[in-house]
Amino acid sequence: MAITGTSSASVNSAGSAQTGDAVSISVARKAMAIEQQMMEQLISSIPQPTSSAALPANLGQNINIAV
Repeated sequence: MAITGTSSASVNSAGSAQTGDAVSISVARKAMAIEQQMMEQLISSIPQPTSSAALPANLGQNINIAV
């Protein structure tokens, strides 16, 4: 009889561990979804670069390197 009591206790603790793991995974997924939404908002808030037509023709053509 002691074996039956021990095995049922171990089954209950294993079930509790699986439930705890499932809850942890669920919370992590929700946190990642919130972070993704925040990053999308941050990226969309970055202003678009202006066109290069406003710059003079001599800018942006060469790179000066001094060695």
